[in-house]
Amino acid sequence: MMNTLACMALGLVIAAGGEQWTIRARWLVGQEVSYKGSIVESGFGTAGATYQQPVQLETSLLVLDLNASGIAQAASYTVTKMPDQILSSPRAGETQQFRSVHFDMVKIDLNGLATWATNDANVLLPSEGMAPWELGFLVEMPKRPIKKGERWVTRRPGQPLIRYQVHGQESVRGIPCVKVKMRQESGNWSKRDVGLTAWRSKTTAWIDPKTGFTERIERLFEVRKPADREPSRRIEVHYDAISKLRYHGPIFQDRQADLVAGFEAQRELDRNIAAAGPASRRKIETVRSKLESVMNNVNKTPYRPAIAALKQRATMALEETDPVTLSVRSRRRSVAKIGSKAKSLVVRNAETDESLSVRKMKGTPLVLVFVDPDSDLSLGALSLAVESVKAQGDQGILLVAIANEVNATTVKAMHENVPGDYVVASGPVIDSSYGVDARPHTIIIDAAGYLRGNYVGFGPELPSELMSTLYRYVTVENLSRSARKSETFLR
Repeated sequence: MMNTLACMALGLVIAAGGEQWTIRARWLVGQEVSYKGSIVESGFGTAGATYQQPVQLETSLLVLDLNASGIAQAASYTVTKMPDQILSSPRAGETQQFRSVHFDMVKIDLNGLATWATNDANVLLPSEGMAPWELGFLVEMPKRPIKKGERWVTRRPGQPLIRYQVHGQESVRGIPCVKVKMRQESGNWSKRDVGLTAWRSKTTAWIDPKTGFTERIERLFEVRKPADREPSRRIEVHYDAISKLRYHGPIFQDRQADLVAGFEAQRELDRNIAAAGPASRRKIETVRSKLESVMNNVNKTPYRPAIAALKQRATMALEETDPVTLSVRSRRRSVAKIGSKAKSLVVRNAETDESLSVRKMKGTPLVLVFVDPDSDLSLGALSLAVESVKAQGDQGILLVAIANEVNATTVKAMHENVPGDYVVASGPVIDSSYGVDARPHTIIIDAAGYLRGNYVGFGPELPSELMSTLYRYVTVENLSRSARKSETFLR
């Protein structure tokens, strides 16, 4: 068993001539690594911490195939859930309340560089801080030997430099590990730019030189609002290895079946939940049937709870309830285009606890403003939206301010800071369907269900854009024209 472990992922060898390590990834088919830990997101205002949101994290990787060059194809699996929610092997009909479920396929080269199997893009930490996947335990290393104190950088297209430093050896749970620190930051982190958000990511990895596994990952991701001196948002990630085994025969095949089924089902759901019509509904029903078949005919594996969650997501999509609580949308989903049918989005009214669905609200013009309640820019964008809607007169427009994890105190404070007729809703910080990756972000959907405006930030051009779009596509005299035509309108 030790010989097998010695040549696993990120295999480390003590090189001749002192404390040096040559890092090579030598993957084996059937190799599985699993990790467990937590993610804590904190928001900060002028008076200190304003909210803290912890979630539990589980992530795994199973090698499915290996080519002649030693490049591995592997299935990844990440779930997050709220604390005190117990992960169990579900039976048909059980409800699994995961915060997110995510499957994917990756390729890993001999130096630990991971790329997505579907498009060969590098697996990078997202600049928005949180993503549905967690593969930070795959640490890319140079081909040459490295030693304590050594530094280097890697460059990736469209991304800031990643800076590395080796900090020698340090024990984790009694296991002597090589400690490597990584740092990445936006180009404006060291200066204050009005109107631009800055971010920084600092990651530490502990790797066991005897087995080659990353034993622990700690990451701090910080976001600083425009013109602020201190970070306004922090995301702390911490997880440890809990299993490092290689499987053969039926045990490996069962795991493979669950992971592949989960990956394929997730792609189909991401593609068809956003679409509308009988054809998409039939495809969702097919996905649900396939998942049910896997659950009934394949032996249970540790991935089965996530398979059940995907099945539940399909069921909820067919019932047009809220699927967002089960799966963060895929990073590769296409962004809704101006003039196209509005994509699926469900938020929860923070004042009545009722769900608000874009699909179900067809017939009502919508103005959605994604906001950060502690940001002056967000409140400014919301105030502008209130005035713009008011200026249209009695058109039945519903204005919704969407924030993350709002409570009664947040609702009261928002209405005091921005008086007006609007609903405060709890919804996702990021929504790839509409390209929402920063706040404020304003979206306009007409009564016929077409996307008519999609605006990022709060600049001098926004007032005229909102007024023009609302008048052209939402007012009564233009509603029939809006329903007939779906041409693009974006000044």
